Amino acid sequence: MDKKIAVIHKIKNDLKISEEEYRKILKESAGVISSKELDDIGYKKVIKAFMKSKYYQEKTGSITLKQKYYINSLFLKLKWDKTHTLNYIKKYFHVDGIEKMDKKTASKLIVALNNIIKKSAENYS
Repeated sequence: MDKKIAVIHKIKNDLKISEEEYRKILKESAGVISSKELDDIGYKKVIKAFMKSKYYQEKTGSITLKQKYYINSLFLKLKWDKTHTLNYIKKYFHVDGIEKMDKKTASKLIVALNNIIKKSAENYS
């Protein structure tokens, strides 16, 4: 659960949510006053609340926060270092990082990474 708490705090900071508003989201979405009290269901409720909040406002056409976190989770599964990750993105998607992607390019990256994960799993089975 420590990793999930870290994810919640990262999202909180990325969205620039005040401590007071953060505590309100925890209470209203999961019925807790601290992220340390969250179980898996509460964690999912808080993440969903973040995504529905007024703080989560994507720029038209740009990568969504949901896509960004999903892509990062795929890179973690692949165990690629930061240099390899950035080189892959630049070589195949012609951008200098996921923050510079639009939604469509991010979707293509997600498909590509899932295919790489699938093929590497097939090679090890």
